[in-house]
Amino acid sequence: MQRQQRGERTRRAIIEAAALAFERDGFHGANLAEISTRAAVTKGALYFHFSSKEDLAQAVQQEALAAFSEVLRGLLRCDPGGLNALVGATCELAGTLTNSQVARAGLAVADGPGAPDSVLDPWPLWSSTLRRLLTRAHRAGELGGHLDPEVVAGFLTAVSMGIETLSRRERLWLDRGMLADFWALLLPQLESGGGEVSTDSTHHDNKPTSSFVSLPGVAGQRVLKAQSEPPTGG
Repeated sequence: MQRQQRGERTRRAIIEAAALAFERDGFHGANLAEISTRAAVTKGALYFHFSSKEDLAQAVQQEALAAFSEVLRGLLRCDPGGLNALVGATCELAGTLTNSQVARAGLAVADGPGAPDSVLDPWPLWSSTLRRLLTRAHRAGELGGHLDPEVVAGFLTAVSMGIETLSRRERLWLDRGMLADFWALLLPQLESGGGEVSTDSTHHDNKPTSSFVSLPGVAGQRVLKAQSEPPTGG
């Protein structure tokens, strides 16, 4: 039992060290010798758990996919209903990317040049989850009747992928204030009978905050809730 636990701790240390290297240097730039040093293991121990850098990259990707899948399953289990869940979904995704280096590295490796065949493609699962949440909102009368849940889900997936890519250079794109401003602009366009959108914004102490307190209807309430509540996943 103790030997098994030591093996699991060693494997965990190697994956975390690899995630740092893959996120920082990409697949080609990552060096196994440096990874083993950072993980405080011998190269023999590293090769005992992973036969190659490709094998290690796939392990990082698999863990990242598992993290994303758990977040999305939790959203569907605990769905508060309607558009509230949609706002929560993006906050949960941003929280996972902010708090999990393995999740970030998994996506970076999947998109990197010369990377091995990827086992990680969370975006179809993400799009499917958004489509289910939007369909529920449509049935509940919260989504504008002229909107197609599948089309909106595709649009939001594309925006999510763009934000994730931008966040690799500037983590500010995952800031909860930034998300709140995004939803303050978009929600009135999605809601049945949504109101006008204010585009004013204020920043205090270099930290972006949502200034859409004056949004009419439930849009403003949802955005403020998304901004103030900590993520439950990640």
